[in-house]
Amino acid sequence: MSLRREPGRVVIVLKTKHVQAVAMALAGAIVGVGLFFLVKPLVPSLDSTSADGVADSVSWLEAPRIDVAVEGRPSLGSADAPVTIVEFTDYGCSVCRRHATDVLPALLDTLGTSIHYVVRHFPIPGLTPNGMLAAIASECAHEQGLFWEYKQALLGEAAGFDGERLRARAATVGLDRAEFDACLEGEAARETVQRDILDAWDHGVTGTPTFFVNGRRFQGARPLGELAEYVRLAMIEAEGLH
Repeated sequence: MSLRREPGRVVIVLKTKHVQAVAMALAGAIVGVGLFFLVKPLVPSLDSTSADGVADSVSWLEAPRIDVAVEGRPSLGSADAPVTIVEFTDYGCSVCRRHATDVLPALLDTLGTSIHYVVRHFPIPGLTPNGMLAAIASECAHEQGLFWEYKQALLGEAAGFDGERLRARAATVGLDRAEFDACLEGEAARETVQRDILDAWDHGVTGTPTFFVNGRRFQGARPLGELAEYVRLAMIEAEGLH
């Protein structure tokens, strides 16, 4: 690059090699920005934390209402039930574990015929090392129709979620190991979990557990009585829409 003075102005002269260098730098910057926005949604922020003991305080009518996809996701109850509850969860989340072992069984025992309960994934790297792998493994179990049995097995796993332990748990619930291993190493289950993460970001999920009750979002731990009240209000609201 050189400067050339002409009457009343200064002209910058770029040689071919300089033009090429600038073009390559700009192209690299554009690709880098593009990759950032492409990859960023696939992995929750390291600043994200479990909503452990922390719940938003919005009322039923104040809670944002969002259309959350449930087709093909692991579920309990009839898809025709008047109330659909979607939980975004992380296997390393202590509150999610307590909800799965203490609250959910009681909720289903009490109101099970009224509820279609759906689970989707939101593994948080800063909270759960190998949480993504655990979510993928549970999807592999879902492909064999044993999602809930495998999920229950993982709730008892306190030592972590490395591949060896995830495969060992698969054996305890009767999964076909060859099929499970192939799934764990493939791309389909990973892509399913990534879609869950993308949707979670789009739906404003920032921690686990997050519940959507007929689309109304509630973040953080919820006691049995509160969830049962949400179900009651959702049924009233659903009746009013018909």
